[in-house]
Amino acid sequence: MSRRLTINRSDMEAAKKLREKFYDKAVEKEIPISWSWPKELIAVGQSEAVQYTSDKWKKRGDYQDYKHVAEGPQHLFVKPGFLCDYSSRSRLELPGELIELPKRMPEAIAELAPILGIQFQSYKEPPEDLGDDEDYEYELSGEYYNVCIARAYVGAACLPGTGETFLMIYTRADLCAIITGDSLNVEKDGIVG
Repeated sequence: MSRRLTINRSDMEAAKKLREKFYDKAVEKEIPISWSWPKELIAVGQSEAVQYTSDKWKKRGDYQDYKHVAEGPQHLFVKPGFLCDYSSRSRLELPGELIELPKRMPEAIAELAPILGIQFQSYKEPPEDLGDDEDYEYELSGEYYNVCIARAYVGAACLPGTGETFLMIYTRADLCAIITGDSLNVEKDGIVG
């Protein structure tokens, strides 16, 4: 008995539009993802920049590096254990809130480009006397991090129901992070917002 991957058509169309807009070319092939969306991610701070390499305006394979600097607030959510301190090779434990992802996430994503890294500002440690205050809003710390990511990609998708565009950082085997923002989008000029 053969097994076929069934993908929601609206998710596929949204992903194709994002990819075609980014490259200003028709989609040539579809690559299935082998990972599943996690149930939770950790909100660790504000994304300040996404660095990637792309051949979108050049001959195939003639890559140029780009850096999208956030034009508005963009939130960074990471998979637990994703952030590591290169010098000590240990996990980087940052303050943040565990966020549950919506039950319905896109079944198709637009692969945009190989990612070089992300830059972000982390949240401050909450006060020790916080208690059980569930309405605590994390503040930015002023501490900036540059995260280099090997053999990974930056992609985009639209959230089912709202149509909100978000970015994701992933490998062929796993989702690493999600970046959201009110004005975040993918256009012919690249990542905007």
